[in-house]
Amino acid sequence: MGVDVRLSARAQAQLTDLMASIAQESPAGARRLRGALGQLLDRIGEYPESCPAVGGDPTLRMGLAARRLHLLYQIRDDGLLVLDVVYAGYDLRKLFDE
Repeated sequence: MGVDVRLSARAQAQLTDLMASIAQESPAGARRLRGALGQLLDRIGEYPESCPAVGGDPTLRMGLAARRLHLLYQIRDDGLLVLDVVYAGYDLRKLFDE
């Protein structure tokens, strides 16, 4: 039995923007990426500690959905919260500007 996996508003917006951008160039690529993302979400829901911890915090994890797509999530008492969607080529400064 898995745990609840939720997306933060920030992660949801990042994912929406990313998928729209990819779909414009390659609808098939967007479908593949969506499938890989679904597989990762299923896996971390079932095995929350299956991805490596980051930043010295055992509750903060980074999962790889596809070669260039990572999810930063936190293990919480009420389930998992995806904090950020990080895509290769994404301007990482945006993560720290808020």
